[in-house]
Amino acid sequence: MDKVKMEMTEDGNLSTPSLYSINQQAYEKVLPLNNKEKRQYLTDLYEWAREQRCDYTMLLCHERRDYTILHYKNREDKTYKKGILTDLKECLENRGKILDVRYLQEYDAWEI
Repeated sequence: MDKVKMEMTEDGNLSTPSLYSINQQAYEKVLPLNNKEKRQYLTDLYEWAREQRCDYTMLLCHERRDYTILHYKNREDKTYKKGILTDLKECLENRGKILDVRYLQEYDAWEI
């Protein structure tokens, strides 16, 4: 990221961009994850959902107001696990490049 633009408002206060807009600028320069990294993160995400005994997982894209619900039919079926991983990967890649994946322990959620 080059510089953060700050301006003086009419009332004399300093105006700075939001943390969200600063993060958006930073992400423009981040390289996407490679296939091996994506696969590992998606496997971790699937295992987390399985341990949580989730029947459904929701993917939320705030910018697009897009909500996608994935349903886990049979947690023990190994071929279905491969299908869910494929669905997750396809769904995420259709939204854009996957730049970062992290587990937010304090919220018990994933941020992608």
